[in-house]
Amino acid sequence: MNIFNILFTLFLIYFIYSCYQKIKKIHPKQLSGPFALPILGNLHQLGKLPHHILTDFHKVYGPIYRLFFGDIYTVVVSDPSLIKQICIDNADLIGNNRPVTPIFKHVQGGRGLSTSNFEQWHKNRNILNNAMKRSSTKKIYDLLGHQANELVKSMKKFSTSGEPFEIHLYAHRYSLATMFKYLFDENIDYNEDISKSKVAEFNTLFVNIIKDLSTGNLGDFINILSPFYYWYLSLTEKNVNLIKDFLRTKYDNHLSTIDFENPRDFLDILIKEYGTKKDTKESIVSVCFDLFLAGSDTVAITMEWFTLRMCNNKDIQEKAYNELKNVAGDRNYLKLSDRASTPFFNAVIKETLRSSPGKYCFDLYCFINYY
Repeated sequence: MNIFNILFTLFLIYFIYSCYQKIKKIHPKQLSGPFALPILGNLHQLGKLPHHILTDFHKVYGPIYRLFFGDIYTVVVSDPSLIKQICIDNADLIGNNRPVTPIFKHVQGGRGLSTSNFEQWHKNRNILNNAMKRSSTKKIYDLLGHQANELVKSMKKFSTSGEPFEIHLYAHRYSLATMFKYLFDENIDYNEDISKSKVAEFNTLFVNIIKDLSTGNLGDFINILSPFYYWYLSLTEKNVNLIKDFLRTKYDNHLSTIDFENPRDFLDILIKEYGTKKDTKESIVSVCFDLFLAGSDTVAITMEWFTLRMCNNKDIQEKAYNELKNVAGDRNYLKLSDRASTPFFNAVIKETLRSSPGKYCFDLYCFINYY
Protein backbone atom coordinates (compact mmCIF):
# COMPACT_ATOMS: atom_id res chain seq x y z
CA MET A 1 0.00 0.00 0.00
CA ASN A 2 1.56 3.32 -1.07
CA ILE A 3 1.44 6.58 0.84
CA PHE A 4 -1.49 7.86 -1.19
CA ASN A 5 -3.64 4.86 -0.26
CA ILE A 6 -2.71 5.27 3.41
CA LEU A 7 -3.68 8.95 3.39
CA PHE A 8 -6.90 8.23 1.52
CA THR A 9 -7.84 5.51 4.03
CA LEU A 10 -7.16 7.83 6.97
CA PHE A 11 -9.20 10.60 5.37
CA LEU A 12 -12.08 8.20 4.70
CA ILE A 13 -12.05 7.07 8.34
CA TYR A 14 -12.04 10.71 9.46
CA PHE A 15 -14.89 11.50 7.03
CA ILE A 16 -17.04 8.69 8.42
CA TYR A 17 -16.24 9.70 12.00
CA SER A 18 -17.15 13.32 11.21
CA CYS A 19 -20.49 12.17 9.75
CA TYR A 20 -21.24 10.18 12.89
CA GLN A 21 -20.36 13.09 15.22
CA LYS A 22 -22.77 15.40 13.43
CA ILE A 23 -25.77 13.07 13.26
CA LYS A 24 -25.52 11.21 16.57
CA LYS A 25 -28.11 11.94 19.24
CA ILE A 26 -26.48 13.43 22.32
CA HIS A 27 -29.58 14.09 24.44
CA PRO A 28 -33.33 13.29 24.30
CA LYS A 29 -34.01 17.05 24.25
CA GLN A 30 -31.07 18.03 22.09
CA LEU A 31 -31.13 21.33 20.24
CA SER A 32 -32.28 21.54 16.66
CA GLY A 33 -30.33 23.27 13.92
CA PRO A 34 -29.56 23.27 10.21
CA PHE A 35 -28.18 20.14 8.58
CA ALA A 36 -24.41 19.93 9.04
CA LEU A 37 -22.08 18.60 6.38
CA PRO A 38 -19.27 16.19 7.28
CA ILE A 39 -16.04 18.02 8.15
CA LEU A 40 -17.30 21.55 7.29
CA GLY A 41 -20.40 21.43 9.46
CA ASN A 42 -22.31 24.67 8.80
CA LEU A 43 -19.33 26.86 7.93
CA HIS A 44 -20.32 26.91 4.26
CA GLN A 45 -23.68 28.52 5.12
CA LEU A 46 -22.38 31.57 6.99
CA GLY A 47 -21.23 33.54 3.93
CA LYS A 48 -19.88 37.10 3.99
CA LEU A 49 -22.61 38.39 6.33
CA PRO A 50 -22.88 35.70 9.02
CA HIS A 51 -25.00 37.86 11.34
CA HIS A 52 -27.72 37.92 8.67
CA ILE A 53 -27.58 34.13 8.32
CA LEU A 54 -27.72 33.65 12.10
CA THR A 55 -30.78 35.91 12.20
CA ASP A 56 -32.45 33.74 9.57
CA PHE A 57 -31.62 30.63 11.61
CA HIS A 58 -33.19 32.30 14.65
CA LYS A 59 -36.46 32.68 12.75
CA VAL A 60 -36.43 28.99 11.85
CA TYR A 61 -35.01 27.30 14.97
CA GLY A 62 -35.88 29.76 17.73
CA PRO A 63 -33.79 31.72 20.26
CA ILE A 64 -31.40 28.84 20.99
CA TYR A 65 -30.09 26.37 18.40
CA ARG A 66 -26.96 24.46 17.46
CA LEU A 67 -24.44 24.83 14.67
CA PHE A 68 -21.25 22.99 13.81
CA PHE A 69 -18.27 25.25 13.17
CA GLY A 70 -16.39 22.54 11.36
CA ASP A 71 -16.04 19.86 14.04
CA ILE A 72 -16.87 22.21 16.92
CA TYR A 73 -20.38 21.89 18.35
CA THR A 74 -21.64 25.43 18.86
CA VAL A 75 -24.72 26.72 20.68
CA VAL A 76 -26.16 30.03 19.46
CA VAL A 77 -28.30 32.00 21.95
CA SER A 78 -30.08 35.15 20.78
CA ASP A 79 -32.58 35.81 23.58
CA PRO A 80 -31.40 38.22 26.33
CA SER A 81 -33.27 36.38 29.11
CA LEU A 82 -31.72 33.06 28.07
CA ILE A 83 -28.28 34.63 27.87
CA LYS A 84 -28.69 35.95 31.42
CA GLN A 85 -29.92 32.57 32.65
CA ILE A 86 -26.98 30.74 31.06
CA CYS A 87 -24.09 33.16 31.51
CA ILE A 88 -25.01 34.82 34.81
CA ASP A 89 -27.49 32.71 36.79
CA ASN A 90 -25.70 29.43 35.94
CA ALA A 91 -22.18 30.71 35.28
CA ASP A 92 -20.61 28.17 37.64
CA LEU A 93 -22.24 25.28 35.78
CA ILE A 94 -21.00 26.18 32.33
CA GLY A 95 -17.59 27.29 33.59
CA ASN A 96 -15.08 28.73 31.18
CA ASN A 97 -15.78 26.17 28.50
CA ARG A 98 -13.88 27.61 25.54
CA PRO A 99 -12.78 25.32 22.72
CA VAL A 100 -9.01 24.93 22.62
CA THR A 101 -8.45 25.99 19.01
CA PRO A 102 -4.85 26.27 17.75
CA ILE A 103 -4.86 30.09 17.70
CA PHE A 104 -6.41 30.22 21.18
CA LYS A 105 -3.90 27.68 22.50
CA HIS A 106 -1.03 29.65 20.95
CA VAL A 107 -2.18 32.97 22.43
CA GLN A 108 -3.25 31.96 25.95
CA GLY A 109 -1.05 28.91 26.56
CA GLY A 110 -3.36 27.40 29.17
CA ARG A 111 -2.94 30.26 31.65
CA GLY A 112 -4.29 33.74 32.26
CA LEU A 113 -7.89 34.93 32.29
CA SER A 114 -8.78 33.43 28.93
CA THR A 115 -7.66 29.89 29.69
CA SER A 116 -10.06 27.07 28.86
CA ASN A 117 -9.01 25.17 32.01
CA PHE A 118 -11.83 25.89 34.45
CA GLU A 119 -9.80 25.37 37.64
CA GLN A 120 -6.99 27.63 36.41
CA TRP A 121 -9.48 30.24 35.22
CA HIS A 122 -11.39 30.19 38.51
CA LYS A 123 -8.16 30.58 40.48
CA ASN A 124 -7.01 33.48 38.29
CA ARG A 125 -10.38 35.18 38.53
CA ASN A 126 -10.42 35.02 42.34
CA ILE A 127 -6.84 36.31 42.59
CA LEU A 128 -7.59 39.12 40.15
CA ASN A 129 -10.74 40.10 42.07
CA ASN A 130 -8.74 40.27 45.29
CA ALA A 131 -6.02 42.29 43.57
CA MET A 132 -8.51 44.78 42.18
CA LYS A 133 -10.12 45.21 45.60
CA ARG A 134 -6.71 46.27 46.89
CA SER A 135 -6.47 48.98 44.22
CA SER A 136 -7.65 52.41 45.31
CA THR A 137 -10.80 53.46 43.42
CA LYS A 138 -9.87 57.11 43.86
CA LYS A 139 -6.42 56.44 42.43
CA ILE A 140 -7.96 54.73 39.39
CA TYR A 141 -10.41 57.62 38.85
CA ASP A 142 -7.56 60.12 39.12
CA LEU A 143 -5.51 58.05 36.68
CA LEU A 144 -8.33 57.98 34.11
CA GLY A 145 -8.97 61.69 34.53
CA HIS A 146 -5.29 62.54 34.06
CA GLN A 147 -4.99 60.40 30.93
CA ALA A 148 -8.15 61.94 29.46
CA ASN A 149 -6.76 65.40 30.13
CA GLU A 150 -3.47 64.51 28.40
CA LEU A 151 -5.35 63.08 25.42
CA VAL A 152 -7.46 66.20 25.00
CA LYS A 153 -4.39 68.45 25.21
CA SER A 154 -2.60 66.38 22.56
CA MET A 155 -5.58 66.74 20.18
CA LYS A 156 -6.50 70.34 21.01
CA LYS A 157 -4.11 71.78 18.43
CA PHE A 158 -6.23 70.30 15.66
CA SER A 159 -9.29 72.27 16.81
CA THR A 160 -7.50 75.54 16.06
CA SER A 161 -5.50 74.52 13.00
CA GLY A 162 -8.39 72.74 11.29
CA GLU A 163 -5.92 70.07 10.18
CA PRO A 164 -7.47 66.60 9.80
CA PHE A 165 -5.96 63.81 11.85
CA GLU A 166 -6.49 60.11 12.39
CA ILE A 167 -7.92 59.41 15.82
CA HIS A 168 -6.88 55.75 15.68
CA LEU A 169 -3.40 56.12 17.22
CA TYR A 170 -4.54 58.84 19.64
CA ALA A 171 -7.29 56.61 21.03
CA HIS A 172 -4.88 53.69 21.32
CA ARG A 173 -2.29 55.87 23.02
CA TYR A 174 -4.88 56.86 25.60
CA SER A 175 -5.88 53.26 26.35
CA LEU A 176 -2.29 51.94 26.34
CA ALA A 177 -1.01 54.84 28.44
CA THR A 178 -3.73 54.10 30.98
CA MET A 179 -2.75 50.42 31.07
CA PHE A 180 0.97 51.23 31.38
CA LYS A 181 0.36 53.56 34.31
CA TYR A 182 -2.05 51.21 36.05
CA LEU A 183 -0.02 48.02 35.59
CA PHE A 184 3.57 49.30 35.73
CA ASP A 185 3.36 52.85 37.13
CA GLU A 186 5.03 53.93 33.90
CA ASN A 187 4.19 57.06 31.90
CA ILE A 188 3.90 57.31 28.13
CA ASP A 189 4.99 60.66 26.72
CA TYR A 190 2.09 62.37 24.93
CA ASN A 191 4.51 64.81 23.28
CA GLU A 192 6.56 62.28 21.33
CA ASP A 193 5.93 61.56 17.65
CA ILE A 194 2.94 59.26 17.87
CA SER A 195 3.70 57.44 14.61
CA LYS A 196 7.15 56.41 15.90
CA SER A 197 6.31 55.87 19.55
CA LYS A 198 6.06 52.80 21.77
CA VAL A 199 2.30 53.10 21.33
CA ALA A 200 2.55 52.65 17.55
CA GLU A 201 4.78 49.62 18.03
CA PHE A 202 2.48 48.00 20.60
CA ASN A 203 -0.61 48.92 18.62
CA THR A 204 0.74 47.09 15.56
CA LEU A 205 1.42 43.97 17.64
CA PHE A 206 -2.02 43.97 19.25
CA VAL A 207 -3.81 44.66 15.95
CA ASN A 208 -2.06 41.66 14.38
CA ILE A 209 -2.96 39.41 17.32
CA ILE A 210 -6.61 40.47 17.32
CA LYS A 211 -6.75 40.02 13.56
CA ASP A 212 -5.48 36.44 13.97
CA LEU A 213 -7.98 35.76 16.76
CA SER A 214 -10.96 37.16 14.87
CA THR A 215 -10.16 35.72 11.44
CA GLY A 216 -11.69 32.30 10.95
CA ASN A 217 -9.19 29.71 9.81
CA LEU A 218 -10.17 26.18 8.87
CA GLY A 219 -7.33 24.89 11.03
CA ASP A 220 -9.17 26.23 14.10
CA PHE A 221 -12.35 24.29 13.39
CA ILE A 222 -11.41 21.13 11.53
CA ASN A 223 -9.70 18.64 13.82
CA ILE A 224 -7.59 16.94 11.16
CA LEU A 225 -6.01 20.30 10.24
CA SER A 226 -5.52 21.62 13.81
CA PRO A 227 -2.07 20.09 14.55
CA PHE A 228 -0.68 21.47 11.31
CA TYR A 229 -2.13 24.95 11.95
CA TYR A 230 -0.74 25.03 15.49
CA TRP A 231 2.67 24.01 14.18
CA TYR A 232 2.45 26.76 11.56
CA LEU A 233 1.54 29.38 14.20
CA SER A 234 4.39 28.27 16.46
CA LEU A 235 6.87 28.80 13.63
CA THR A 236 5.54 32.00 12.06
CA GLU A 237 3.49 34.03 14.59
CA LYS A 238 5.85 36.22 16.65
CA ASN A 239 3.58 38.99 18.00
CA VAL A 240 2.43 37.10 21.10
CA ASN A 241 5.98 36.15 22.08
CA LEU A 242 7.23 39.72 21.63
CA ILE A 243 4.61 41.09 24.02
CA LYS A 244 5.01 38.27 26.56
CA ASP A 245 8.81 38.70 26.53
CA PHE A 246 8.25 42.38 27.30
CA LEU A 247 5.92 41.46 30.18
CA ARG A 248 8.42 38.91 31.53
CA THR A 249 11.05 41.65 31.67
CA LYS A 250 8.62 43.88 33.56
CA TYR A 251 7.89 41.03 35.97
CA ASP A 252 11.59 40.38 36.64
CA ASN A 253 12.25 44.09 37.26
CA HIS A 254 9.31 44.38 39.64
CA LEU A 255 10.20 41.21 41.51
CA SER A 256 13.75 42.44 42.14
CA THR A 257 12.58 45.80 43.55
CA ILE A 258 9.20 45.04 45.13
CA ASP A 259 8.19 46.26 48.57
CA PHE A 260 5.37 43.93 49.61
CA GLU A 261 4.12 46.39 52.21
CA ASN A 262 3.90 49.27 49.74
CA PRO A 263 2.96 48.02 46.25
CA ARG A 264 3.65 50.61 43.55
CA ASP A 265 1.21 49.41 40.92
CA PHE A 266 -1.07 46.57 39.89
CA LEU A 267 1.78 44.29 38.87
CA ASP A 268 3.20 44.54 42.40
CA ILE A 269 -0.24 43.66 43.77
CA LEU A 270 -0.47 40.65 41.46
CA ILE A 271 2.97 39.41 42.56
CA LYS A 272 1.90 39.80 46.17
CA GLU A 273 -1.38 37.91 45.57
CA TYR A 274 0.12 35.08 43.50
CA GLY A 275 3.28 34.71 45.57
CA THR A 276 6.80 34.30 44.23
CA LYS A 277 6.92 30.61 43.42
CA LYS A 278 8.62 29.84 40.14
CA ASP A 279 5.48 28.49 38.46
CA THR A 280 3.47 31.68 39.12
CA LYS A 281 5.50 33.87 36.77
CA GLU A 282 3.82 32.67 33.58
CA SER A 283 0.37 32.99 35.16
CA ILE A 284 1.04 36.63 36.05
CA VAL A 285 2.48 37.31 32.59
CA SER A 286 -0.58 35.72 30.96
CA VAL A 287 -2.97 37.72 33.16
CA CYS A 288 -1.19 40.97 32.24
CA PHE A 289 -1.27 39.95 28.59
CA ASP A 290 -5.03 39.35 28.75
CA LEU A 291 -5.59 42.66 30.53
CA PHE A 292 -3.66 44.47 27.80
CA LEU A 293 -5.42 42.63 25.01
CA ALA A 294 -8.92 43.07 26.44
CA GLY A 295 -8.47 46.51 27.98
CA SER A 296 -6.69 48.52 25.32
CA ASP A 297 -8.08 47.72 21.87
CA THR A 298 -11.73 47.54 22.99
CA VAL A 299 -11.63 50.96 24.68
CA ALA A 300 -9.77 52.60 21.80
CA ILE A 301 -12.07 51.22 19.10
CA THR A 302 -15.16 52.25 21.07
CA MET A 303 -13.77 55.78 21.20
CA GLU A 304 -13.26 55.67 17.43
CA TRP A 305 -16.82 54.49 16.86
CA PHE A 306 -18.13 57.18 19.21
CA THR A 307 -16.23 59.88 17.34
CA LEU A 308 -17.55 58.63 14.01
CA ARG A 309 -21.15 58.62 15.30
CA MET A 310 -20.81 62.16 16.61
CA CYS A 311 -19.29 63.40 13.32
CA ASN A 312 -22.22 61.92 11.42
CA ASN A 313 -24.88 63.15 13.87
CA LYS A 314 -24.12 66.80 14.61
CA ASP A 315 -27.47 67.42 16.34
CA ILE A 316 -26.83 64.56 18.79
CA GLN A 317 -23.28 65.79 19.32
CA GLU A 318 -24.51 69.30 20.15
CA LYS A 319 -27.17 68.04 22.57
CA ALA A 320 -24.69 65.76 24.36
CA TYR A 321 -22.11 68.56 24.53
CA ASN A 322 -24.59 71.02 26.05
CA GLU A 323 -25.63 68.48 28.69
CA LEU A 324 -22.00 67.86 29.66
CA LYS A 325 -21.23 71.58 29.71
CA ASN A 326 -24.21 72.31 31.97
CA VAL A 327 -23.21 69.55 34.39
CA ALA A 328 -19.56 70.62 34.54
CA GLY A 329 -20.43 74.26 35.17
CA ASP A 330 -17.33 76.31 35.96
CA ARG A 331 -15.08 73.26 35.65
CA ASN A 332 -13.30 72.64 32.35
CA TYR A 333 -13.50 68.87 32.78
CA LEU A 334 -15.87 66.08 33.74
CA LYS A 335 -15.56 63.45 36.43
CA LEU A 336 -16.79 59.87 36.50
CA SER A 337 -19.02 60.86 39.41
CA ASP A 338 -20.95 63.13 36.99
CA ARG A 339 -22.43 60.14 35.18
CA ALA A 340 -25.65 60.15 37.20
CA SER A 341 -26.36 63.69 36.00
CA THR A 342 -25.90 63.00 32.28
CA PRO A 343 -28.72 60.66 31.20
CA PHE A 344 -28.66 61.74 27.55
CA PHE A 345 -24.93 61.23 27.21
CA ASN A 346 -25.23 57.84 28.92
CA ALA A 347 -27.84 56.91 26.31
CA VAL A 348 -25.48 58.02 23.53
CA ILE A 349 -22.78 55.70 24.90
CA LYS A 350 -25.22 52.79 25.06
CA GLU A 351 -26.40 53.48 21.52
CA THR A 352 -22.79 53.46 20.35
CA LEU A 353 -22.36 50.03 21.94
CA ARG A 354 -25.64 48.78 20.48
CA SER A 355 -24.89 49.94 16.95
CA SER A 356 -21.28 48.69 17.09
CA PRO A 357 -21.58 45.48 19.16
CA GLY A 358 -18.58 43.67 20.54
CA LYS A 359 -16.76 46.84 21.59
CA TYR A 360 -16.76 48.09 25.13
CA CYS A 361 -16.93 51.49 26.70
CA PHE A 362 -15.49 51.06 30.20
CA ASP A 363 -13.97 54.52 30.44
CA LEU A 364 -15.32 56.47 27.48
CA TYR A 365 -16.68 58.96 29.99
CA CYS A 366 -13.14 59.96 30.84
CA PHE A 367 -12.39 60.60 27.19
CA ILE A 368 -15.07 63.28 26.92
CA ASN A 369 -13.63 66.61 27.98
CA TYR A 370 -13.79 70.15 26.74
CA TYR A 371 -12.08 73.52 27.09
